[in-house]
Amino acid sequence: MHERSFKYEFSKLIKWLIIIGIIVCVAGFILVIVQVYRTIANNINPTTYEFIGQLIMFFVTLFLAILLVWLLRSSCYIVDKENLITKFGFIKSKFNLSDIEAICLNRNTNKLTLQFNNGNYMNIVIDSFWHEEFVDVVTQANKNIRYIIESKEGPVKKDDSDKSE
Repeated sequence: MHERSFKYEFSKLIKWLIIIGIIVCVAGFILVIVQVYRTIANNINPTTYEFIGQLIMFFVTLFLAILLVWLLRSSCYIVDKENLITKFGFIKSKFNLSDIEAICLNRNTNKLTLQFNNGNYMNIVIDSFWHEEFVDVVTQANKNIRYIIESKEGPVKKDDSDKSE
């Protein structure tokens, strides 16, 4: 089995906050560049504090813009033959597929939840279009994982004979 990646689905609010954050960073970066240009063009010698402030603002806005773009572009779940890897920007976590007991699809909320052997759980936040493929990839890697579909009527276990229908 080859490695399969599923893009993290940010809520609309979080997407807008990240985009606004990127715009604010770019505006701050441009503001610093304009201040430095004016200082050079007018032959003004800035004080040490002004220079350090501009230097800090330059690097902070640049760093934050890169970080926010990285978060938006690289956040995903990766399933390989042994692990589920979550990536959120520079934050990366690895979970062994053999530790997953069940995958639950809640039809009321349209959310996937992984249930682990130790009693912990994790919500998988991907586009609902990819739910079935995600479940297929994970259950192919670990055949012992149960797939449960919950609806208003209650939980229904979906096994391999149901998948062929």
